[in-house]
Amino acid sequence: MKTKMNTTNVKTPFLQRGWGRLLLMLAFIGLNTANAQVGIGTTNPDASAILELEATDKVFLPPRLTTAQRDAIASPVVGSMIYNTDENCMQWYDNNGWYDGCSGPTYGTIASLDCAGAINNGTLTDGEAAAGVTTVIDYTGGNGLNHSGQTVNSTGVTGLTATLAPGTLATGAGSLTYTISGTPASDGTASFAINIGGQTCSLERTVIPPPPQVGDFREGGVVFYIFDSNDPGYVAGETHGLVAAIEDQSSSAEWGCYGTSISGADGNGIGSGAANTSAILADCSQPGIAAELCDNYTGGGYSDWFLPSIDELSLMYQNKTTIDATAVANGGSGFASAFYFSSTESDANNASTQKFDNGNLFNYLKLNSYSVRAVRAF
Repeated sequence: MKTKMNTTNVKTPFLQRGWGRLLLMLAFIGLNTANAQVGIGTTNPDASAILELEATDKVFLPPRLTTAQRDAIASPVVGSMIYNTDENCMQWYDNNGWYDGCSGPTYGTIASLDCAGAINNGTLTDGEAAAGVTTVIDYTGGNGLNHSGQTVNSTGVTGLTATLAPGTLATGAGSLTYTISGTPASDGTASFAINIGGQTCSLERTVIPPPPQVGDFREGGVVFYIFDSNDPGYVAGETHGLVAAIEDQSSSAEWGCYGTSISGADGNGIGSGAANTSAILADCSQPGIAAELCDNYTGGGYSDWFLPSIDELSLMYQNKTTIDATAVANGGSGFASAFYFSSTESDANNASTQKFDNGNLFNYLKLNSYSVRAVRAF
């Protein structure tokens, strides 16, 4: 008697099922990737390769794109590869753009870039927004292709941006114009890392301090007067003036040479103090006098201090409160409520003085001892 086998419940062998085949494949890959390497078509990928393909009847086929499709890729990663069907050539992306394996770069390149010889237009001032500021940089060896421009932030002095608009390079020599925008955070040197067409250089722009104002601590002391067009020392388009020392050079010094008239020491106007001081020092050898103390002062690292004329001394009195505040804030001291000598001689026995508690002006004996505060022009 023949027995008929019931095959309804016979189970398919494990390896014939999909899960089994998948596990077998993963096990095979695991054997070949133990050292973080993958071989396709080979069980022994080269030690230097993360992936090795081997075949004698198959090819490696990268993505095939038109130029338009390639250019539509947003922010391609350096090292990306395609086959360009418009150019019939392999292309890859480097730091500058797409490079064609048949014809070379598809982007603009240059041979040299001259930041050192750049032409700077406009002025950058600490704390002021840049306006009309550009830099023109020459280059050589342009290939006549397009460039994508550049935007670079400043280092050193921060707060500025140099922008080059996209454009086309010349064939051979040409120039690039960067527009500088923003507000510098300080004075000093702003540096920009220029990188265009495969060449780099460092562009440097000077940022100047803002124009001096009365009350500023600069130029060795406290600014107390800005020259106008009627003053000696005025230069159109520039800012010049007078600064006071942040401390007295003496509280008890004689003017000197009582009874002797000093030729050339009678100037009383703005700009006369330096000449008066020179005249006094030339004709009066008495040691420790007011003019000598001012001439010897080296505050702020400057050595061109002088005893102010009476008009210059009066300008100091008019700005006494401002000078005092800035001087004290910077390690100096305020004016005393006392008489101060000027460098203006009124006659052989007297010189012009001013009292700094009420502003009164007097011609007093040159042998009296009064306070002294030096001045310099900038």
